[in-house]
Amino acid sequence: MIGRLLWTQWMDTKTTLLALLLLLFTNQASSISPRQCSDSIQRIWRVTRLTLKESTELIKNYKAAQGALSDVFCKATLQDIPDPTISGLEVSERLESIWDHILAFRPHLRRVYEQQEDLQEPGSPVLVQLVDVDRRSQDLGALVLAFYREVFPNLQELAEGPAVVDPPAQNVFQQKVYGCVVLKTYKAFLTNTARELKVLKGNVCTVRRRFNSLG
Repeated sequence: MIGRLLWTQWMDTKTTLLALLLLLFTNQASSISPRQCSDSIQRIWRVTRLTLKESTELIKNYKAAQGALSDVFCKATLQDIPDPTISGLEVSERLESIWDHILAFRPHLRRVYEQQEDLQEPGSPVLVQLVDVDRRSQDLGALVLAFYREVFPNLQELAEGPAVVDPPAQNVFQQKVYGCVVLKTYKAFLTNTARELKVLKGNVCTVRRRFNSLG
């Protein structure tokens, strides 16, 4: 009898906590349906995976085009490159972190392209792929921003990202190191983003589905 009473009280508490969580989420979120939510995240995930695949191929061609010691200097670390880790406790904060990273990496990708223009033949695979990855990054940012606005219309608009300070002048060897570190770190960020999107799809869209089923 006592055990049944405790079980009932525990289930009531669990239901109350779930209701509070759903209320908190839906107060912040828009009326986007679970299907729309899932489709939007799936679209972002596909672009992320495609960009990750292209970045992997780009790094391979980049290292081949830099000559000897490319495997060595690609292991270097530089302080002015964005950290690939996605941060934040709330869903909105983690989406904002993805957005900020995309904006922070794009100037670095463009700078690598500018440097490689002086080192590669026109139309080389490295230059072509750098353009493709940068464009895909722009598409990814647009999708993330659109999803953020759909799910959190009442929150503050996402900022334009942190300012990027150009590093000091670099010689050819330093440019090669810089380019490889940028591409390697960007690839790590894309890997983290793809993993994060799977978690967001399970948390955000599933919560919305549970809430709709209670209505």
